[in-house]
Amino acid sequence: RRKEQTGETPLMNTISLDIRSFGADTQHSDNAPFIQKAVDSAAESGGGRVTIPDGTFRSGMIELRSHVELHLSHGACLKSVLEAIPDPLSKAIEPTTNNRRWLIGGVGVKGAAITGDGIIDGSGSDFWEIDPEKEYPLFGQRYWPKFHRPKGLIHFRNSEHIALKDFTLKNAPCYAVWLLGCDGCSLTHLKITAPLESPNTDGIDLDCCSSVTVSGCDISTGDDAIAIKSDIDELGYHKICEKITVSNCRLRTSSCGIRVGYEGDGELRDCVFQDNVIYQSMIGISIMSVLDPENPRGTLIRHGAWIHDITFSDMAIDAEQTFNLQHLKVGGDVLSGKISRIHFANLDATAHRGSYIGGLRDRKIEDLDFRHINMTLSGHMGSDFCDRIPEPYPVWNDLVYSGIPWGFYFRHVENLTMKDSVIRCEQASGHWQDCFFRSDNVSGQSFSNVSYNREVSEYVH
Repeated sequence: RRKEQTGETPLMNTISLDIRSFGADTQHSDNAPFIQKAVDSAAESGGGRVTIPDGTFRSGMIELRSHVELHLSHGACLKSVLEAIPDPLSKAIEPTTNNRRWLIGGVGVKGAAITGDGIIDGSGSDFWEIDPEKEYPLFGQRYWPKFHRPKGLIHFRNSEHIALKDFTLKNAPCYAVWLLGCDGCSLTHLKITAPLESPNTDGIDLDCCSSVTVSGCDISTGDDAIAIKSDIDELGYHKICEKITVSNCRLRTSSCGIRVGYEGDGELRDCVFQDNVIYQSMIGISIMSVLDPENPRGTLIRHGAWIHDITFSDMAIDAEQTFNLQHLKVGGDVLSGKISRIHFANLDATAHRGSYIGGLRDRKIEDLDFRHINMTLSGHMGSDFCDRIPEPYPVWNDLVYSGIPWGFYFRHVENLTMKDSVIRCEQASGHWQDCFFRSDNVSGQSFSNVSYNREVSEYVH
């Protein structure tokens, strides 16, 4: 019987095929038909390895089969020639993506793998254009997406035991890796890069997945480096996103280092993030229960996600803002998403503005636990939010405001604990406040052994 284990490349038959034997050549404008023949041949033999050798091979969409390993040899480059094709099932007002096209992927695949130290080039710039009106203070000129780009360059749906290991993935048109409704997968030692100004170029998106490990990955992208989501409408049925472990990764982004929630109505629970480094990013950790239901992307939101039992530990975070946790409401209506039992421990953070943790008056964020937080605040703080902090708190448009002038601002929270932590100001100026936190409509709050060292000058020289 074939043995498959999470975290390891699935065992396969010993057959090994070279795509050149099926007609692939670096001179072809599209090698997808030849690579597909090799993959299908391996699958018909019960599984095996299909090798992409040294050289640049242009290719369109490839469907990986169960028990087949696609191996990128040293010096190999698989370069996407995917075209912009409309998704006939799209409900988006602005159809910037095609959710059913990818470079490598499949539906209902079991025990497959993509391995090797070669490169996958998504040719992302073919799907972006300069927007002269979108130049933001932190990351400068931004690109805007063209319509109908493939949403996930590597995309698997309803699949099991998929292993992605060791290769480099660069310049994805949108998400680099998107797993939807997948179980028992492993993503190990991947290098994922896209320009910081590129649109929606998430590194790894795990959507309605369970029992997935991400380890040792190096990600630098123009949108969330790692996102955990629960878009059950896109999946087509309810499936809990759970038992996700992300460890020993380096994350850099012009958006969120780690985002949990935001897109989808499903439940997210039992996720662990540990021993990761987030650096040169806009937001370190973001947890949002719901995306605007009237969003133009076609993501159907009925009530929002229930996010609970999430742990972040032993991490270093260098970001403009360390934490952003919030519910959203639209047009005066409160959605029923919920955030509860979130734990932070042993985090070393540097930031240029305070963190926002805010529920809603009739739907509070519950049971937050901060322990051993070492946070350094620096830079000039303006007076934008000294008197009033908008609700909901704005986190888009590249943070075009100075931000929260306390280390933490808590609003509409029930049961909040912070222990054994240090918050300090260094090389700071302007309107940083005398207390390290402010809280409004917070019940059951407890602070113990928390110190605040405020050394703020009027100007930074």
